[in-house]
Amino acid sequence: MNVSTHAIITLIVCTTLLGAEANAKKMSLAKGAAARGLSSSGGKTYDANTLKPEQLKACLTLDGQIDNYDGQIDNEKQRLTKLDAKMTRMDADISAIEQYLHAHQNDEFGTESEVNEFNRKADEYNHSVSTFNDDVEQMQTAMQQLNTDIDTYNNLLAQYNSDCEDKSYYEDDLQALGGTL
Repeated sequence: MNVSTHAIITLIVCTTLLGAEANAKKMSLAKGAAARGLSSSGGKTYDANTLKPEQLKACLTLDGQIDNYDGQIDNEKQRLTKLDAKMTRMDADISAIEQYLHAHQNDEFGTESEVNEFNRKADEYNHSVSTFNDDVEQMQTAMQQLNTDIDTYNNLLAQYNSDCEDKSYYEDDLQALGGTL
């Protein structure tokens, strides 16, 4: 029943990898936001390192998508953490019931209440195992979704870094778009 250990390790790896990517983006935006805005007092010249309004709009859209995925991924990680904690508790409960059933499987029960107690434990065991297996499927599905979202997040971040990072823009272009970086 130690499926949850694998899930924990996978979750830790995903969390660690995602955390580094998210921090890199947020720090670069915070560092570069003030320095990248240009004044258009002397006229505007758009070169390879200066974003045109449509490019700036695309960068703002990318930034919003990255933030949305960041929040979605955080929610998915929290859900997986809760599910893993539930499964860890269930694993311990199932093991305890399993020990009881093995310890008493060859007993000669003297009363009907003893038989009923054993049967109740067997039913509880079967129900718990079924619920645990359902949770394993939920965790696998949720982890696949998390990994897909992390891949999308990383692709968006790579596109942002390629198209937007360390590029200048004109402040009035940004204001005209109603955005902030």
